[in-house]
Amino acid sequence: MKKIYFLCAIALLFFGTLGCDNKKDDNNYTYPPCMQEQIDIYLTNNPTPPSNPASIEKYSYNGKIVYIFERPYIIDGGFTVRDENCNIICGGGGITGENNCKFELKYIETVWTDNRKKQ
Repeated sequence: MKKIYFLCAIALLFFGTLGCDNKKDDNNYTYPPCMQEQIDIYLTNNPTPPSNPASIEKYSYNGKIVYIFERPYIIDGGFTVRDENCNIICGGGGITGENNCKFELKYIETVWTDNRKKQ
């Protein structure tokens, strides 16, 4: 009987992860679906890949998972922190260097990189 409970628990864990809303692209990157719109806008506006590729970085912020879309063309170093629904949480940098993020951002991983080759 214990084996049946154990197998049911394993099955629930396995099948429970199948319904995850995160998107996985052709490069096996995983990010929230709303970030695909950000990627599409970036790729449309930047048809030629830059020497320093754009990326989406995943962070922990105040106990929540957040994302920063790092764009190479942002000269002033500004950044916007977004949640899994792309709601703006906080931001910083820019000309003034102001940072309204009240908690520390802890880097987790890079979840997308513009891997197009410069021609």
